[in-house]
Amino acid sequence: VIVGRGGNFITRGYPRGIHIRLIAPLEDRIEAMARHLSISEKEAAQKIREIDSGREALIRDYFKADINDPLQYDAVFNTSSCSIDLIASAIVDLIKRKSELKVDEKKFA
Repeated sequence: VIVGRGGNFITRGYPRGIHIRLIAPLEDRIEAMARHLSISEKEAAQKIREIDSGREALIRDYFKADINDPLQYDAVFNTSSCSIDLIASAIVDLIKRKSELKVDEKKFA
């Protein structure tokens, strides 16, 4: 399991790799970060802008890709409309089903 920092771009050629993106509306992200870090919503919004900008630059500069391109992921889940249990269940099912696929391993060597 590789989380963040371009993991989906690093492992793009892995035939059984699963690439997931978790998203949420900005308002929900601000509220969650403010609560988690015990900071104001204004501070949380600034921190989120900095983090998002840094992530976008990292992916653009090192992988020549757009982190926001949904085609870079096998699935995108909105954590504001899907529970963690639902997301986990869907990911486990995706892993099981993808592992059953016949893959030409030589193609990815």
